[in-house]
Amino acid sequence: APHAYAAIQKAVDLAPQSATPAEQSLVEAMSVRYVENYDPEHRVDQDQAYAEAMKVVAERYPDDLDAVTLYGEALFLLEPRRGTRDINDPNVRRLHSVLEGVLARDIKHPGACHLYVHATESTVAPEKAEACAAFLGDAIPGASHINHMPSHTWNELGRWADGVKANIKAWHSD
Repeated sequence: APHAYAAIQKAVDLAPQSATPAEQSLVEAMSVRYVENYDPEHRVDQDQAYAEAMKVVAERYPDDLDAVTLYGEALFLLEPRRGTRDINDPNVRRLHSVLEGVLARDIKHPGACHLYVHATESTVAPEKAEACAAFLGDAIPGASHINHMPSHTWNELGRWADGVKANIKAWHSD
């Protein structure tokens, strides 16, 4: 947290003279996420504030698929880390909707695909991320985590050999 806070403070200082209006909005939103005196007891409040700030950015720049994806990531932070997700839960539906909006415009957006695989793997419909899984493992050569991501979907769908191939590809990246 201290390193992230220092970096965002530098970005806040540089943004007025160096960043586009969209980038300035992203810096402003991220300054909500990374605070000087991080307190794990208030993480939920901080994550909620960040999600609200990113919603404003996504609504202001709906054609910036990276900004909208970051809004999806902010919503994902509000989800429990473990367990299953109810596909009919309003928060899960909102998260899926944001990511599906990006993917409808660019099915090969690596950030949105990465999050979509995670957002669907613990639901009753992991196949929703199958198109992402089909491309994601080769999207960023050398990025072992991304190379391995299709295995999340393949394993949920019982495509064990494909899951193994994805993880071997990730192992070679490392």
